[in-house]
Amino acid sequence: MTSDEKIVSVQSKWIGHGFTQFWNVVLLNSRLSLGARMLHATLSYYARQSNQAWPGQPKLAEQMGVAERTVRDYLRELETCGLVATTRRRNTSNLYRLLDPSPAYMAAFESADIAGSGLPVPADISGTVPAESAAEVEAVEVQEEEVKNLGDQKSPSALPGLEAPTPVAKSDKQREVEEVELKVEQIWAYWSEVFPDRVTVGLTDSRRRSVRKAVRAVGGSVEICNAAIDGLKQYRATVKPGEIGLSVIFETNMKDRSNLTEKIEWWASQAPKVGQAERHVSPLLRQRITDQKILVVTMLRSPTNESARERGEAAAAWLRENAHIEAHAGSGGAVIWKEIA
Repeated sequence: MTSDEKIVSVQSKWIGHGFTQFWNVVLLNSRLSLGARMLHATLSYYARQSNQAWPGQPKLAEQMGVAERTVRDYLRELETCGLVATTRRRNTSNLYRLLDPSPAYMAAFESADIAGSGLPVPADISGTVPAESAAEVEAVEVQEEEVKNLGDQKSPSALPGLEAPTPVAKSDKQREVEEVELKVEQIWAYWSEVFPDRVTVGLTDSRRRSVRKAVRAVGGSVEICNAAIDGLKQYRATVKPGEIGLSVIFETNMKDRSNLTEKIEWWASQAPKVGQAERHVSPLLRQRITDQKILVVTMLRSPTNESARERGEAAAAWLRENAHIEAHAGSGGAVIWKEIA
């Protein structure tokens, strides 16, 4: 085989793989980050003969070998320079439009300022971003920040002389998520202190989900969740040995007859610091105790009412088991309440 034949053979091997063309004024602009230029090239690959593309950000991140957050930084950089406009779309990937470099951009690129003198870019290039695209990119980022809880993003280093994009203010939803996560960390720290021998692999995703649900079930009260942890330790040590784990107090299963809130409240009532149960538990459990007491009183004062007797007996059993309280009929129809030692 001759050398020419070898060249032809090599060329034919790669014909099916194709190539991508995109603007030299993007490729050679040293004031753009390498990542932004790579993203522009990748979008050009997807756009092919048109100026529109809609690859998902996870795919872009995978192909570029960076994080999705970094892709968004590069995207904002291209937006700031007026090279890309993003349209937010529901239930599908965003639509990216590759824009022709504006006259202001071209003038700045061809000037000595960009060519290598190191001087700032002319101020008029800051007006090259289409009015709609900046708002669209901001809307996309707000949505993604809320869903993924990525926190504050750093402003990208776009062309010199351009003002950094205004940081997106945290939404109420994002602040709520952050507050819950902080409480999760506090509760996990307390669990680690009470049960140090149970901490072997740290706060796993499944454990985090359990604690997160628990926090929401008790209205965000760290105190009640910590009391439930104390209650588990006390109950296993003095009443009934058994399984010890976050799932015991912070998850429900088919065997549980109560919801998650009631379950956590009950474990909190077992904590050694609890004296009079109705004084040291949350308003929710206190109300439950009151309701059960009313049923017991009704039973004791209605000895011939079979329905009242059945409900009262069930309520009395609940009070003994969950609040360590017993009721007795006193003289004159009074009801005497006694806390079980």
